[in-house]
Amino acid sequence: MKRIILAGGGHGHINILKELINNPTVDYEIHLITDFNKQYYSGMLPGFVEGIYKEEEISFDVKNLCEKAGVNYINEKIIKIDSDEKSVSTILMDDYIEIKEKPSSYKEKWYLENKSKINTYEFDFISMNLGSYSKKYFPIDSRNSRYVKPICEIVDFKNLLDTKEHFIDKLTFKEMIIIGSGASAIELAISINIKYPNINVKIISSSKELACRFNKGSKGKLREILKAEDISFQLNEDLIDVDRKNKRIKTDKGSYSYDYLIISSGIEACDIEYKGYETTEDNYILVDDKLCANNFSVCMGDMICLKSNPNIPKVGVFALRQAPILFKNLINMLNNKEPQYKYTPQKKYLQILNCGSQKAIINYGNLSIYGRLAWMLKDHIDKKYMNV
Repeated sequence: MKRIILAGGGHGHINILKELINNPTVDYEIHLITDFNKQYYSGMLPGFVEGIYKEEEISFDVKNLCEKAGVNYINEKIIKIDSDEKSVSTILMDDYIEIKEKPSSYKEKWYLENKSKINTYEFDFISMNLGSYSKKYFPIDSRNSRYVKPICEIVDFKNLLDTKEHFIDKLTFKEMIIIGSGASAIELAISINIKYPNINVKIISSSKELACRFNKGSKGKLREILKAEDISFQLNEDLIDVDRKNKRIKTDKGSYSYDYLIISSGIEACDIEYKGYETTEDNYILVDDKLCANNFSVCMGDMICLKSNPNIPKVGVFALRQAPILFKNLINMLNNKEPQYKYTPQKKYLQILNCGSQKAIINYGNLSIYGRLAWMLKDHIDKKYMNV
């Protein structure tokens, strides 16, 4: 019996699990390996922070989906994927937690000295959907600061704020700095500002504009919304240092104190060794237009670099379009057929940014629509996606 490994629990593999639930197979032995027991949907995260959605409404229980789909769920951390040996190496989550904040040199030494703790799973075919992580430019204190990726960090941070804010006098104001001015940073700033009236939110970004991938009309509306919500934003300002002890950041234009800090600027590939695969210098796997890395490996999402279009943004709208193509080409491989479905990045794509209070902005090409109807469309799309 052929063995398939689904490496990672991202949106593409959630799609595969949904397909298998509706159309079960007994012809293959399928394992899903992930270090996350929940897969959060980023599109609904701001609504969760604001209090519109509950945590279970914005997340998939990966283990539960695997059980329904007849897939073996393995909650371990992937450290290596070997194309030559057709194998995946992992360590247990307790071991990973122990070493994850250590430098690369320490990890490499640990792997050498603890070979007996490394598990190996062989495969005939592999699908990779491992996502990306925030680029950790500076060490931070998790008690008051977070990077935005993985998304579970913000979910945990929101739960932490709920606990702390419950005991804080609502007249005692706290300062939050959000680094970054992309869509996710703006959505978080607005949702936090609404949910926690005693937190003053300030956006600081090295970018010269808000939401750089949005059109002129949407950018102008976002400026209006931030000003109306009394959320300050300082653009064209580079973060230079984070002083965890004294809770201060330093930029090229000044120094600012904070009670809470969120960093939403820059991502990096997973810290995984890809042996025998063609990768970029920064460890993204190179794939063709059929999302194939070779004749037994398919990959999608933030972890890939498309050879024909290496500069497409790392945004969820592209990953969602890739998911069905990944599944169809994987099925072709399993049936000894050539993958035939091609992924073509859309030149114009729909973006709906949550603006809080059940209002949103639709951004598509030069079209910009703001209001409750935009939010209702987003809510409908998001809930439909979350339906299993």
